Amino acid sequence: MAAPSPDPDRRVLKLRPNRRNFAILVAAGTPITAALSYFMPLDIGYWNHLVNLLVLPGPAAVGLGLIGLVGLLSYRYRLDDQVLEEVNWGRTKRTFPRRNYDRLEFVNGRLHQADGHGRSRKISLWRWTIHPDDWAVFAAIAPRPQPIAPPAPLPPAPPPPVRELLNVRYNLRRVWLLLAASTVLEVSGMLLFIGTDDEWSNLDWWLAGVVVLAGAHLVPSSIQALWAKVCFRYDPRRRAVTTRVWATSETRWFPGNPTERLDYSIYTGTIYKIAASGRRRRFVRMSRWLNPGDWSAVVDRLLASAPDPEPRATGAASKVQVRVSLWRTVPVAVGGLGLGAVFIMFDPSESGFAYEVLYGVIAIFLLVTGVDVVNHLSFWRFLTFDPEKGRVVIRPGTNRHKVFPSSGYERVEYSIYDAQVYEVRPNGERKRLQIPRWYMNRTDWGALADALIAHQRLSSTTEDTPNGSSL
Repeated sequence: MAAPSPDPDRRVLKLRPNRRNFAILVAAGTPITAALSYFMPLDIGYWNHLVNLLVLPGPAAVGLGLIGLVGLLSYRYRLDDQVLEEVNWGRTKRTFPRRNYDRLEFVNGRLHQADGHGRSRKISLWRWTIHPDDWAVFAAIAPRPQPIAPPAPLPPAPPPPVRELLNVRYNLRRVWLLLAASTVLEVSGMLLFIGTDDEWSNLDWWLAGVVVLAGAHLVPSSIQALWAKVCFRYDPRRRAVTTRVWATSETRWFPGNPTERLDYSIYTGTIYKIAASGRRRRFVRMSRWLNPGDWSAVVDRLLASAPDPEPRATGAASKVQVRVSLWRTVPVAVGGLGLGAVFIMFDPSESGFAYEVLYGVIAIFLLVTGVDVVNHLSFWRFLTFDPEKGRVVIRPGTNRHKVFPSSGYERVEYSIYDAQVYEVRPNGERKRLQIPRWYMNRTDWGALADALIAHQRLSSTTEDTPNGSSL
């Protein structure tokens, strides 16, 4: 196929398709497609054959590779009027910027279309489909964001500081355990799925499929974490997070939109992306799969550069009560107990030993979850914190209440890094209190966090004052 001829009246930069990547897709997908066509049973109907060939990964890779090889994915950039054209079969299909936008902006390796009022939208370009040499030229000449107003004269700037990136690594020991468990889960699911001859309308077929899909998701995720070792990097100077895509070695910046920013909440232990409209979306949360020391360093930098890193004032030193959230606990309790009863009552009698074990594990898990939530609901006021005594009481007003700090511990502390409550020994050893934070009322939990942080600061001030007198 001949390349599209440029307009002689305009300077045009052609962004050719990366035919090497498309050829790799065709070469990788062709054996899979041939194997599927040969081994797939013929008694399922021609229509089902067509659907399977379209949705399976091998045929999909072949189709996408052929689309790129025939030239359906190419672009042209007009330098005179700074317009990007999407070209299919020599014809312009779409142009950027689109309607309601007046210019293009290249920010953090991403192309955006923007208007004159601070609004921008990312343009979805698959970089791996574009020839790397053409993309390098385009990235060098693409327009950058224009300042809204001319900057005021500034004194001579000091030399730029050394760029520092904080790495947040995976907890490799736990990732190895996850890989081992997910491999066993995947193999068991495949054996169950192969051993069943039932149709899709049978519960056995669906359960085996769910197990296979769960293993197929966890195994690649574990391998990716072990290969990368670093989950993300934080740039304190730009207050941005960067990650590296393992398949394409491409670096991605977050937030990618210039109007967004990152913010950290001490009440949930989560980094959020905040849009210009104020909408908040969860970005990354402290979990057991991340290195705690690396996470603490990033949180300290985020709080240090935040506009208002201090928690809200707690007011008078009164008792703080934390209630259970009915909107969260009731659906979990009803769903857990109901589904557990369904699995027990409708358990097929001739499923085989493997399916009986699977049914039993699922039923026990659902019933235990439902009973545990009902236990929380039976104590609507789940805990009380007394700032004067520095004491936390779980299930107050009952014979089953527990008081913390318990024997051998001297104080109770709140951690801003994972939003959990700990009791601390005199030697600094800590133990986390078993408080299901997700089931708690959000407003009450925020008040508890503020009260615990204020109590910790007051206690540290008292200890630092001579003779133990308070300031």
